[in-house]
Amino acid sequence: MKYLKSQNLSKYTPNDKTFIIQYPTNQVNIESKSSIKMPTGEQIFRPYYPTEGMIRYNTDANSGHEIADTAVYWDPTRPVGFEMYYEGQWYPLRMSGPARVRKEELGVGNWDAVLQPNEDISKWFPISGDPLDYVPGLEQGHDPLDYVDNMIVIVENVFQVSGTNFDLIESDGIVVGVEVVTGGTGLTPSSTTIPVVFSAPDVTGVTATGLGTTDGTGAITEINITNPGTGYTGASTPTVTVTGETGPSTYNVKIAKPGWHIKFLSAVPDTKPVIVYFGYDQ
Repeated sequence: MKYLKSQNLSKYTPNDKTFIIQYPTNQVNIESKSSIKMPTGEQIFRPYYPTEGMIRYNTDANSGHEIADTAVYWDPTRPVGFEMYYEGQWYPLRMSGPARVRKEELGVGNWDAVLQPNEDISKWFPISGDPLDYVPGLEQGHDPLDYVDNMIVIVENVFQVSGTNFDLIESDGIVVGVEVVTGGTGLTPSSTTIPVVFSAPDVTGVTATGLGTTDGTGAITEINITNPGTGYTGASTPTVTVTGETGPSTYNVKIAKPGWHIKFLSAVPDTKPVIVYFGYDQ
């Protein structure tokens, strides 16, 4: 009886050990000083039914990969290169070399350290109200809260620590504050809280109260949000009405639109820029 211990794929010599399958372990041994030619081609030629552990060489440019991070951190015009099917998705395998570091400027604080009129507003960034353009882990289907420390947040030149200085928060479209540019007059009595009404097609459930001055002018100086509401997209500008107010007034409503935002635990002073860096984890 002949016992076959291993099998090679050479048709020229039975002693060729370039490619050997060991039995009974099914271990594959490759003994070559040359190279291995992997399956190579565009993304459209990926296996129709991929399975975990598959590997191939993707000749499409990084800009065409379904994981948007690929074109963010590496040259979008270069080929993706090796990719592996892992947990239901094709992931690029990266070679040695630096990835790009992405810098996002989120705006400057607007909290006046003397007058302190807009403290709540100046805790939310980007200051524009739009969500963050990029959030670590989101493109891969992960919970961004597990990757909050994969970004570096700086206020002017001071490093910020997650959970101590800021939180990463997902908004469904809320009112975060109202900037009182000029408050109307005629509020009586002037030092008590006054109902504030918001009106706009896509504002739902927002409530607030106003605080008048104590100098007898009856002008409102501060508006506090008691319920941030939900579903605000920024498609329209809310109208703010202060009960009993007379005279001209100007109020700017600040919104955290649907998406992810950085909320600082204390207000950012005016003129202090907030910058976030991505890519150090690549």
